Amino acid sequence: MKTVVLLRKPKASSATTGVGIYTDSVTRLMDENSIDYSEIELRMDLQEGFVPMLTDGFIRPFFQIMAARKGTKIFHSADDFSCFFFPLMRGNKKIVTFHHVTSSKDKDVRFHPAWRLTSWIGVRWADKVIAISEQTCNEIQSKYRVDKSKIVVISNKLSEDMLTLGVEKKRFIGCISTLMPRKNVGSLIKAFKEFRDTYGMDDYSLKICGKGQEEEALKKLVKDLGLEEKVEFISNLDRNELALFYNEASIIANPSMHEGFGRITLEAQLCSTPVVYFKNAAIPREVMRCAVPSEDEKDFASKMYELLTDSELYKKVVEEGLEYARSFQGQQMELINLYRELSL
Repeated sequence: MKTVVLLRKPKASSATTGVGIYTDSVTRLMDENSIDYSEIELRMDLQEGFVPMLTDGFIRPFFQIMAARKGTKIFHSADDFSCFFFPLMRGNKKIVTFHHVTSSKDKDVRFHPAWRLTSWIGVRWADKVIAISEQTCNEIQSKYRVDKSKIVVISNKLSEDMLTLGVEKKRFIGCISTLMPRKNVGSLIKAFKEFRDTYGMDDYSLKICGKGQEEEALKKLVKDLGLEEKVEFISNLDRNELALFYNEASIIANPSMHEGFGRITLEAQLCSTPVVYFKNAAIPREVMRCAVPSEDEKDFASKMYELLTDSELYKKVVEEGLEYARSFQGQQMELINLYRELSL
């Protein structure tokens, strides 16, 4: 059952993006089940320049995929931006994983037209489409008018290196997010301002872990609100550093308005840290069941204050979240079964 995994970025155990962690978990699962596989990278990064992107994103992968077609039973695109060559793979079984359904607000405007095209190619040419939640499944059906029988829902497996370390909590609010519009980090910064001004929580800071197209605009917002000494932007944490970040944060704030799955919430809960979010966000309800909902920025600040000043409430939210998040740590045998089904 030879399988080729198509990935947009290099797979690495230290990867902190959702797609990177997903790819890492998929290949680890294949190792554990003795599945013969290889990987092909499609390095589509405009920051590296047009020529490197053309070479490493299209030309080199094209020849690698053509060479791999013979003898390969399944091509699995780890996200919907890595299935550009699906129409050329006649005779091979094809799987594409959707982590969420993209919109014009999600990506760098330079990438969005290409992303729309590759997403359509993935849905049109794949034998099976993996949705990482029921919400994503419904979004795929609605946007692409695809028959539900073609979609299989397989939730992400959580990383085993996210666990409670028993370290002392530090006085900061943590946020782990790509800095793009749908992640709504600006609203968190405003809520943090409300949290400090209304409730006198001057000794707390906000640490934002991530990079993205909105970074400079968010730093300007921080400056405009007079929070330069209390808001820190960090990035490039490896998985061990990220686990420590989760554990040391007093609260993990998740201001995102749209997630296909919502891994950040569950990882924080595995590290015994409560999560506050906006209740009107399009995030799968099954993921947010034990997180703390808020109505708006003012209520977000209020919910953080309540957690930090009510030790019994804090303990209750932590214990319920930890128990619930552990239920997502099962093996993704559904994926292995899908591979076997397509190999028949």
